[in-house]
This record gives sequence, structure tokens and C-alpha cells, in this order.
Amino acid sequence: GHGGTVNVLVDGGDSAIDYFQLNADGWGGSAASGYEPGDRAGAVGDGLGGTVRFTGRSGTLNTPSFSLYANGYGGSTSFFYTEASGVGGSGTGGNILFLMEADGSAAITLENLFLYADGSGGAALHGGDGAGGRAEIDLAGGALTTQGADLSADGDGASGLTGVAPGNGGIGRGGTALATVRSAGQQLGVLDLRADGDGGHGGSAIDETGTMTTGLGGAGGDAF
Repeated sequence: GHGGTVNVLVDGGDSAIDYFQLNADGWGGSAASGYEPGDRAGAVGDGLGGTVRFTGRSGTLNTPSFSLYANGYGGSTSFFYTEASGVGGSGTGGNILFLMEADGSAAITLENLFLYADGSGGAALHGGDGAGGRAEIDLAGGALTTQGADLSADGDGASGLTGVAPGNGGIGRGGTALATVRSAGQQLGVLDLRADGDGGHGGSAIDETGTMTTGLGGAGGDAF
């Protein structure tokens, strides 16, 4: 699943909105898998976040909740305790830009500003990979007033699962979280930027002899 494109421009007027949310998430499709060794899982889908762009040019906007999302979620398989369940789909975050235009006069007042472009791998015996996208605020003009801005471009690999075979963890790669202030008059309160890469844990299995084997942790994660 691939998220699309969302564009919003504030150019004049005086607006008050109780709840403001823009979404361009991408969801990978899920698949069934067999119960028995030798069975094959169906193909899962990858999830890729789309593009979200908000531009403040002129006018005013007041809202207590302002959220922009372009997350990517990998597809999962069922019955993932068997080796028949395969590998989870990859999830990749998209691109988000919150822009206050240069030479603009927009006055944007928010309680909190959230930009999430995370990527999460799907669940299966072997966890899918996750890669963060890009979450950016560019304050080139106008005036933004907020109590806090939270930007996230995390990549989270899914953990390998424990069952009749050890699952490997997916790779987690952080993306880009960027804040640029190029004009006076900006009041950001608390600014939190994250672009973490969190690899999935490796699973384990115990055979009929009592021997334990351990899957590999994804990059940035651990085996256990």
C-alpha cells in the first residue's frame, strides 16, 4: 500500500478548527500461511507512506490539535509461530513538510504539533524491516506559536517470533527529522526530534531434544 499526497495551504482569512489531522499512511496487505512444515505463506505487502505538506502563507489559524501522518506499515502473516509463515512486509515512512513561507504573514497558533513519518515492519516468523521517512518543519516567515513540536522519523523492525523455528528480527533504520528556523517571531515551546532505528529481536526455538536455537536480531536490535 502506498500513501498518496495531501496538500493544505492557509492563505488569508481567520480560521479556528477544533481538530486538524492530515493522513497519507501506507499499509501493506496481510496474507495467510499454512500450519505444517513445507507449507508456504502468501505474499505480504509493503507499506510506504505518502506525502503531506502544510503551507502557511497569510491569514490566521487556531487549533488545539494539529497532526500530520505519513507512516508506512508492513503487512503481516497469520500463524507466525511456524516456519511456514515467511517474512513480514517492510514499512517505510513517507515525507512530511510543515512550511511557514518566507515573506509570509501567516499566524498559526497550536497547542501541539505532531509530524510522524515512521516505518514499521510487519509481523511474521521473520520480522519485516522498518525505515523512517522525513519529518520537517521549515519556519522561514510568519509566526508559529505552539507549546511543543514532536517530529518522528523512526524505523522499527519487527521482532522474530518464537516457535518451531527461530525467527530473525527485522532491520530498523532511522530517517530524517529536521527543524529549521529562519525568521524571528517563532515560539516553539518544547521541540522533540527523533529518527531512531530499532531492530527487531531475534526469536528462539526448542526442538524435541531440548536444544535451543536463536534467531538473529535485526540491525539495532538484539537476539534473545
